[in-house]
Amino acid sequence: MEAIARDFTGNKRTEQTSFDLPDLANFEQRSRTLAHAMEEFVTIERHVELAAWKRARLAAPERRLLAGQSLVVSYLESDQDPATVAKNQGNERRRILNDEYRAAFRAANPDATRVTLPPEQKAASQWSQDGMRFRLRLETSTTGCDLDEALALSTLRPEDWLVLNPRLTWIVASPPPSK
Repeated sequence: MEAIARDFTGNKRTEQTSFDLPDLANFEQRSRTLAHAMEEFVTIERHVELAAWKRARLAAPERRLLAGQSLVVSYLESDQDPATVAKNQGNERRRILNDEYRAAFRAANPDATRVTLPPEQKAASQWSQDGMRFRLRLETSTTGCDLDEALALSTLRPEDWLVLNPRLTWIVASPPPSK
């Protein structure tokens, strides 16, 4: 940690100035108008809300799990129905193809404000996870609590919308052929 802290240069655009707390009693500056005062109030309120949002969502997944806001899960193909595995693998191939088409379009049209693929490319690279059901394993080995505690802490309820983000991806390669 010391090496990281020593090498961290920080945000050069941020300026920290000293603040003398006893001078707060002598502070007499006032807003020019009621509208200006309301704007300052709303701005401060928005910054507080944004800071709370960031604190909740930028914390490590294990910390968010302990706060009841998140779950840590694993996806294993061996847990899935074979039809789900096949469709998911096909979707991944089409997603990669879509990324390649979009990158080629951007390279050929650097001034374009949006990517417009030809109908045949759009059809070949279109994919959807709609209606698919996946089995995910709840992970608690790195959280400091067991499965029952993690579920008890969770504020997630049936019918809640969830956002799944990959944290780690393991690619399991086939072992080399034996000689």
